[in-house]
Amino acid sequence: MLRRKKLWIILTILIIICISVFVMAHINQRWVEIPFDYFGCLSKDTDYRSPDGKPIETTLCWYSLSEKPYSERGPDKEMYKQFEFDFDNYTYIVCQGYKLKSFKYRQPLFGEKRKGYAFCEGFAELTLDGLPNTAYIYRIPKMWVEPKWNSNTIESDSMIVTKK
Repeated sequence: MLRRKKLWIILTILIIICISVFVMAHINQRWVEIPFDYFGCLSKDTDYRSPDGKPIETTLCWYSLSEKPYSERGPDKEMYKQFEFDFDNYTYIVCQGYKLKSFKYRQPLFGEKRKGYAFCEGFAELTLDGLPNTAYIYRIPKMWVEPKWNSNTIESDSMIVTKK
């Protein structure tokens, strides 16, 4: 009986240690700021955001381009006509109607890899300095980074918009 009680106590302590290690690893995930270069811009006839700074419903505030698409006929077709992208060395961050002030990423605790690169969650600090009908393109070193799905709106988990 005493032996069984000791076994339960040891097992409980081991479970608590494992949970603590997992929680501490998750808490210690840090956002890493990454340098970026301005690559270019592309204007269109309609606006990506309203005059008060809020994105138009169908607009993603920012997204990434990490590889050449299967088809260059989509909404980004003008970009592929105007710019020569180097997808072997860079990932491109496209900010629609906003300018990029800073960019951070973090790799999920149980990160997946795509084509040898870690898949990361991105966070963009955007400013209203840009023209509302212009997509600003920046490049970062090659990585797979995307905003959290369904959270790419003003002051979400993927971005924040500041005045300047």
